[in-house]
Amino acid sequence: MKKRTWIYAAVGATAVLALVAWAFAPRPVEVEVASATSGPFETTIDEDAKTRLRDRYVVVVRAGHLLLAASPVSVSAQDLRQLEYVAIRSHSETGRILHQLGQDSRLELSSAHFLSLPAIIAHTDLAEVMPRAIALGSMDAGVHAVLPANLPRSAFTVSLHWSRRFESDPAHRWVRALFVRLFQRGIPRSLLDCHSAKCLHQSRRMPTSLMRAA
Repeated sequence: MKKRTWIYAAVGATAVLALVAWAFAPRPVEVEVASATSGPFETTIDEDAKTRLRDRYVVVVRAGHLLLAASPVSVSAQDLRQLEYVAIRSHSETGRILHQLGQDSRLELSSAHFLSLPAIIAHTDLAEVMPRAIALGSMDAGVHAVLPANLPRSAFTVSLHWSRRFESDPAHRWVRALFVRLFQRGIPRSLLDCHSAKCLHQSRRMPTSLMRAA
């Protein structure tokens, strides 16, 4: 009797194990097969944007720089090649402009951020290529000056982009409205077109909210 019981138990256990193995066994999955060929790829980005700021790059030096005394009205590309420069490591556009001017070898110092530039420029003969809005907001008219020079491909725009999928999202609408308010006044055209230390002096009288927007 006991032998028959063990036989039934063994058969039952084997059946259970077989059912478990069958339940967890991988199933064949249907796949789609197609031939692949190389060719041009085109796609579109479905988003909206608004231009918040138009600016351009300028060259900033100390107010008593010899180049200003020699060429107070205009500075040529040849004059710019005589300068030595400081650049921001994380700001690649400065390197691009210096490369287009053939000034890669004239880069003498790199800095981590723009906050250190006013002191560096004030106490050396180094020049810096930077956005005009940053120059107007951080430089002192009595210590720094903007060179009257035209740089290659120096104009740029700052735009606010967002996906149409989040057009009506309350949080996105709030953030977009916040940025629009910060940039809505812009920088006066008279300052953007100015090439003298007087511009820096005028920028000091700009409202605080406008300087933050710049």
